[in-house]
Amino acid sequence: LTMAGQPVNGGTAYYQLARDKAQEVIASQDYRLFDNYQQLKDDNLENQGEHIFMVQYDERISNRNGFQELFVPNQAGISAFESETGMLFPVQEFLSIYEPGDKRLEEKQFFYRTFTTRTNRNVTIDLSAWYIYKWFDEDAHISTGQSGTNWPLIRYAEVLLTFAEAEGQLSGATTDSW
Repeated sequence: LTMAGQPVNGGTAYYQLARDKAQEVIASQDYRLFDNYQQLKDDNLENQGEHIFMVQYDERISNRNGFQELFVPNQAGISAFESETGMLFPVQEFLSIYEPGDKRLEEKQFFYRTFTTRTNRNVTIDLSAWYIYKWFDEDAHISTGQSGTNWPLIRYAEVLLTFAEAEGQLSGATTDSW
């Protein structure tokens, strides 16, 4: 898809290739969508089901996967990790694209706004902004300070979307015709 559109503008041949390769993955029946959102975060389901390609982490080899510290507000005092760099968070302009009632804006679905403090897990504080919860390893932040949570790079859902976009470009279909 990247080669088909801007800035390369490779066109139809690349849309065809994207569609065909996505169809190969779909036809293999090696992958499936998870039944619910929480399964995406289940460490016991890493490298299977919807997960096609993941960066592998093992807390026994390294004390953490470095992404975890990026999901917390800068120096908020909520994580068992020593460092809270808070570099990955949505801006208000992004959050405003979600329609009212969108499940992703519910606490601890895709984002979070409250969390317990490092010094007292019985005290919950409002962080005054939304932060990314999707790949947040709650156990690591609450107690262990170590995370072996893998980082997904390609999911089956993305393959399905690739197929749909390439097919739509090739057939001239618009979202109005779906």
